[in-house]
Amino acid sequence: MNPDAPPWEPRAWLPRYGGRRWPFAVLDVLLVVLLASCLFIEADLGRIDATAPYPLKPTWGLGEDWLLVTYDDPPQPPGQRPMTGAGGRRIDTAIELHLRHDGGRPLLVSLPLRTTATIAGYGVASLRTAYDRGGPQLLIREVESIVHASIDHYVEIGLGGLVSLADAVGGVRICADEPTRVAAPWASADCSTVSGDRALDYLRGGALPHARPGPAERRRRLIAAVIEKATSPDAALEPARVIAFVRTALAVVTVDKGNHLYDLVRLALALCDGAVTAKTIPTVGAWQPGIGQIVGWDPKTMAELVRSFVVDRPEPKGLIPG
Repeated sequence: MNPDAPPWEPRAWLPRYGGRRWPFAVLDVLLVVLLASCLFIEADLGRIDATAPYPLKPTWGLGEDWLLVTYDDPPQPPGQRPMTGAGGRRIDTAIELHLRHDGGRPLLVSLPLRTTATIAGYGVASLRTAYDRGGPQLLIREVESIVHASIDHYVEIGLGGLVSLADAVGGVRICADEPTRVAAPWASADCSTVSGDRALDYLRGGALPHARPGPAERRRRLIAAVIEKATSPDAALEPARVIAFVRTALAVVTVDKGNHLYDLVRLALALCDGAVTAKTIPTVGAWQPGIGQIVGWDPKTMAELVRSFVVDRPEPKGLIPG
């Protein structure tokens, strides 16, 4: 042995005493796994061309606007993607989410499905009829004609899909605003864990007093509860449940073809905002010769709501719990 040779040192790729390198290697592996998972989810999202351009489509408006559609359906079998578009299921709620450009509190408004408007080439139709005839594209076209602002993102999911997501995370805790009738002892003023039929009953409002809370707010609360539980620290200890949740979400959620995973993350954060509650707009009815009964929005509240969507004005005071 050469006494003048430098002292032996461990190879650079081997863990060193004191843990100088191996944590970085573990971090690199985790980042690669996270990136691969995001790419997989991005590629496997169900998509539909909902926000396709058309003549005179609005292109203005501060902030971003989402249209969230739910429809009533039974829970989906694992791996089966739901139908969508014209000739598919009838919608249950149409909810517009406005994200302010300055990062202020989001505005969540349930659009009454009986609302009627005139669509060029289609005549007078309600929101529900627009979806039945032309799917998400015609629905968005009618909504844009009413609010005078562009819908930037679209997502839809069935009530059965929401229940499947709740089941995938082992049920979620839901709190009722007040005690309910004896027919549903699980739904009390206290928080209870719901899943399966109980979650579906909650979404449909069969066990709750009238309009407490409204349909849109029930959907928001369940979605927020599912997201919070799926992203909780405890979920990281059960990777099998996380995988089941992701697989279920990919099977039951449909988004516009221009949406990406980071868009859905922003949507989830908005729905989980504790300061956000779903509201709806009062409606007024009128009889129009040759057409019949039409349903519109309260004029004053509608004017304020349009300004909220277009130029980020404060939430209208005339909105009611939805």
